[in-house]
Amino acid sequence: MGNRAILRLVQKKITKHRDLDLEYSGLLGKETWTIKEYIVEPDYLVLQRLDQPDAFKGVDKRIRLAPLPWRPYCRWHDGPLWQKDEPWKRLYCVVQTDSYCRQHKRSIRALYELCISTHSHNSLEICKKIDSMGRTNYVVYLTDAGAGRVKVGVTREFRFYERLAEQAHNIATILHVVDSLYEARKLEIQISKKNLASQVKSRRPKKVYLPKVAALISNAAERISKTVGIDWSGELVRVVSSKQRVVLEMPEAKPENIAGKTFTITGYWGGHLILEDEGAGRILHISDRRLLHTDSLLLD
Repeated sequence: MGNRAILRLVQKKITKHRDLDLEYSGLLGKETWTIKEYIVEPDYLVLQRLDQPDAFKGVDKRIRLAPLPWRPYCRWHDGPLWQKDEPWKRLYCVVQTDSYCRQHKRSIRALYELCISTHSHNSLEICKKIDSMGRTNYVVYLTDAGAGRVKVGVTREFRFYERLAEQAHNIATILHVVDSLYEARKLEIQISKKNLASQVKSRRPKKVYLPKVAALISNAAERISKTVGIDWSGELVRVVSSKQRVVLEMPEAKPENIAGKTFTITGYWGGHLILEDEGAGRILHISDRRLLHTDSLLLD
């Protein structure tokens, strides 16, 4: 039957694909944009055995899902917050719990999640504390959120394209770069309070007319830059996958329907693993959030 393993990370490989030229004729006349397009592919999994803190790299794209229930484990690890690392070399907590265990609930990583959460009433004070402990660059960015809306978000600059790959989107842009998490979050909140963009999670976008989305994002970015007094570069980007239509067109698989079965990972996009059941000849997708930090996989 195999031993259970905790899925800690789906590592993505993101490469530049092409420059996509778009044109749109609207009320203001003809507008043109060049979108920098990147492709995301699943690279490897970071796994952990239940009784050992050491993570390891799982390179096999063929995975076996464990029977339900999938039990959650503390999300803490010893990797750096402010720079890239080799995630398969991390040490992870082995305590079975939701979110963070008692020992790690005040760790820098747990505080970071509280800072960027829109639900924490004292998030800005927490952001200040993180700035006092270390610095890196943060980006305030826009994506299309579906239904003609735009969403504003914050992430570490070195994770920007990974963060886009984790969100279903059509087009995005970086509004501002700053080396303070406090300043980045303060700007994000300001933009939201002025109703210039939403902090609410994006809806799953459907098939759209891309030039219209480019116009939406560009107009919103220009309006925000004038209102809050920042310089916007005008650069538009997107992260795509050859398999993203599966996420866009099919309902997400239910854990109870796929637990205990074997699949091949064939793609990743919008925060979803795209899986193929070779025996049944079907393709499906599931949010990696359902699997991450749980004992959802089986090892041979």
